[in-house]
Amino acid sequence: MNNKYIKAQNEWNDRLGSADKQIKNWKLAFFSSLIIVILLSIAFIITLMRQQNFVYVAEVKPNEQIANIHPILNRVTATKVQEEAFVSDFIKDIMNIPLDPVVLQKQWVNAFSSSEGRAKDQLNQIIRKDRPFKNVGQITREIKLINFNALSDHTYEFNWEAKTYARSGKEISSELFHGSFTVQTSQEKPASSFEALQNPFNLKIAYFDFSKKG
Repeated sequence: MNNKYIKAQNEWNDRLGSADKQIKNWKLAFFSSLIIVILLSIAFIITLMRQQNFVYVAEVKPNEQIANIHPILNRVTATKVQEEAFVSDFIKDIMNIPLDPVVLQKQWVNAFSSSEGRAKDQLNQIIRKDRPFKNVGQITREIKLINFNALSDHTYEFNWEAKTYARSGKEISSELFHGSFTVQTSQEKPASSFEALQNPFNLKIAYFDFSKKG
C-alpha cells in the first residue's frame, strides 16, 4: 500500500480519535454542569421551604425611643403594666356593645382567642345567659375604667362603669362593676404570625369573675 496513503489514513484516524475524545469530554462537562445546576436548584427550593417569617416585638419608651427588640420566638415576659392593658382590652371586648354586629362578633372572637381553659367556659356561659347579640343594633354600651390594682402576681382587680344608650343616643342606664382577672402565659405557641403579632406576649385570661356593685 502507498506509504502516503497509509500516513494520511493514520492522520485521519488520529483526528477522529481526538474528536471522539473531545466529544466525550464535552459530554462529561455538560452532564457535570447539569448535575450541579440540579443540585443548586434543589438546595434553593429547600431553602425557600425552610424560610420562616419572624415577628418582632419592641418596647417603646415614653420619649418614643424603641428599645428591647426581641423576636417573638424568644419568650418575652410581660410586665404588670402589659398584663393590666391585656385585661383592660379583654373587659372592653366582652362588655362593650357597638351598633355594628360585625364589630361585636370581632370583639368576641378576640375575647375567646385571649382566653383558655376555664375562662373559655365562662365566656360560653355569659353568651348563653346574657345573650350579648340579642339587642345589637338597638342599643350600645360603653365602659369606662375607673381604677385597677394587682391582687397578686398575675391577678388584677378592676372597677369600671358601663353606660347603656338607646339607638337615639339617649342614656338608658349607668352601672358600676368590679371583678378580678387572672392572667397567665400560654404554653401553646401562636398558630400564626398574625396571632403572634396580635398577642406578642402570648397572654391568656385563665379565670375571671365580675359582678355589678350595689
